[in-house]
Amino acid sequence: MKLEATTILKATARASFHILTNVVFFSLVGLTFNLVLLAFLFPEMKSFASGPGGMPIARAGGIGAVIALVVIVLELWPITLIVLCFAVVFPGLHFLYGKKRGIDKALYSFAVNENLELVSGYLSEKLETAIRKKAESDGSSGKNFSLAQQIRNLPYYLSKLEDLPSPFRFLVSRFSKKLKVDSLLNEVGSGIQDKENPSSEDLQKALRHSVEFLVRESVSPPSLSGWFYLCGIDLGVFLLLKAFL
Repeated sequence: MKLEATTILKATARASFHILTNVVFFSLVGLTFNLVLLAFLFPEMKSFASGPGGMPIARAGGIGAVIALVVIVLELWPITLIVLCFAVVFPGLHFLYGKKRGIDKALYSFAVNENLELVSGYLSEKLETAIRKKAESDGSSGKNFSLAQQIRNLPYYLSKLEDLPSPFRFLVSRFSKKLKVDSLLNEVGSGIQDKENPSSEDLQKALRHSVEFLVRESVSPPSLSGWFYLCGIDLGVFLLLKAFL
């Protein structure tokens, strides 16, 4: 199945848009939320900062100022940890969530909502080519092999797919992480009868069915539950600090 350049360009542009918008949105929301929490922790941080006094070595400049800074950071380690937690760690986790959600949304839009038939047709042809090529290189062309055996070896064939356009490369990578061979065999076996030395048409049908199953199992609509869970941890740490500091 030949892919049109415009189809790939549109899919890549949509994927980039989904990822960028999610990263920017969740990063900004996460950073703003955590800076607000950090501001409410200012009284607790101020009480920690009332201890250290001036350091004469700091007036020497250069290495003295660096040593003084290190000492201050060590003495004020609770403040350092609080600032790192709410200004770096949690905003970073919000950024990573936005990136993951953007990728999930892009893959779901590409593989399920818009191009399921295209994806199954293109990848099944690529997989059939990989299967035939391996049979020839092993000298097993013309010998008995079953559909079930080829489906069982699908992880190997997926790893051998080369020169895939970006959306397909991300999708195949997701397949490799989520693939459960036993479930795939049960699914394909329930819809397609196993055959020895299958024809190209039978092999294509089994591979299409396999790819569609992998899409359904590997790509799901993005959910906000993970983000709410992250916000809950974020707020929970803040409340614990407020209660015990």
